[in-house]
Amino acid sequence: MRPSTDASLPSEFPPTDLPSGARPFSRRPVRGRSVDVFVEQVAPNVWSRHQHAGWQVTIPFSPAVCDVTWWTPRGRRVQRRLAAGDVWILPPGWGHAVRWREQADVIMLFLDPAAVAQAAPSLRREVRITPLEQYASVATIIVDLCMALR
Repeated sequence: MRPSTDASLPSEFPPTDLPSGARPFSRRPVRGRSVDVFVEQVAPNVWSRHQHAGWQVTIPFSPAVCDVTWWTPRGRRVQRRLAAGDVWILPPGWGHAVRWREQADVIMLFLDPAAVAQAAPSLRREVRITPLEQYASVATIIVDLCMALR
């Protein structure tokens, strides 16, 4: 992603709202130019179906276990288990719900679709759940970012 000082990057990315039923949170997302950052210790609970304007990247840490559900643009419902050490990437506008089974430290990034399209034009609009270690082995900055945010 380009630095936030890049004036050529349009930013009409709306602030990220977290699901109303999931409050209270001790922190609100921190607003950046093309990213909102949410770092929280989440208690076991259910986040009902909602969606975000940006790409969502969720990284839960031990002992996190949650069940995630998302709906594709064609309405197909998909359910998976997300655990500590996974990275969940969700395209903008996709409805999703989360059932947090265990208390979890979690980092969520909400990325401006325009910035993502400019930085990674070949990124396909699909959901991915991938081990964090795969990203960390390619870009050690991911590990540094997670350590700093936690």
